[in-house]
Amino acid sequence: MAAKVSAEVETPVAFLPQDLPTAMIGIDIPSSVLEDIVSPSVLHAVESPPETFISFPAGTVSSPTLSISTVSDLAPTELGEEIEHSQELTATRHDTFYFEDGNVEIVCGDTIFRPALLRAPTLEGPPRIAISDSAEDFATLLRMIYTPGFPAQHKVPEFTVFASLLRMTTKYGFFDVRHQLIKDLKSAYPTKWEDYRTAKVLGEDIFGSSKPHPNAVLNLFEVRNIRFAIPFAAYLASIGGFLALISDKPGMVFPRHTLATTIHGVHVLQAVASHVTRVAAYGGKLWVS
Repeated sequence: MAAKVSAEVETPVAFLPQDLPTAMIGIDIPSSVLEDIVSPSVLHAVESPPETFISFPAGTVSSPTLSISTVSDLAPTELGEEIEHSQELTATRHDTFYFEDGNVEIVCGDTIFRPALLRAPTLEGPPRIAISDSAEDFATLLRMIYTPGFPAQHKVPEFTVFASLLRMTTKYGFFDVRHQLIKDLKSAYPTKWEDYRTAKVLGEDIFGSSKPHPNAVLNLFEVRNIRFAIPFAAYLASIGGFLALISDKPGMVFPRHTLATTIHGVHVLQAVASHVTRVAAYGGKLWVS
């Protein structure tokens, strides 16, 4: 008797290994079955850390005229700690985003930015704010604000830029940009068999020639709550084998829960693959219950 596959996990059959003998002998998995088998519920249970939302205006930003409404939007409790100008400051001016006519100074580690983000300058001069974002991330945010057409629609940027944009648009409330970034991912991380078969680009290839490691992609999707893409990203991470899953390299280390659910998903996929193989070899009804 063919082993049953638990319905609690609801593994997507579309992500079975491609070397199964089904194609050779003409077995076609009914689309109705595939549509009923959705992303693993165990992965949907992943909890994402709470996001901090700052009151930057939402909207696709094409010019520096889109600005923070008041200095209070940069309050220490929300964004960072205001620094007295009399304090010693060893930060280096950013090459691109330090403007002499800027009206707020933002310090990220050892880098200082001076953009024009306030509606009106203060009488005391530009306030100086220290924030926790990296200089690279804040430069990406300012690039988005000051550069028309960045990020380009319908074109996913390389992974480090994508990850930076995703972090900053989420934190500072540029929700339409965040939505477009995620929307452009969907074809590469399918949830249905039909989409998988017709996709022109799959997985990490969507990020271009600087292809990221699957572990880094899955970690980003988990932290930023891109739930539809997690099952296929977990499948791609599992292809590298157990040693890749337990890698201790920077950016590739999985939290315990992610590692456990991914390994569990691999076991379920193996059970589904075994069932399909038996049906292909000995006949019988293809089912998942």
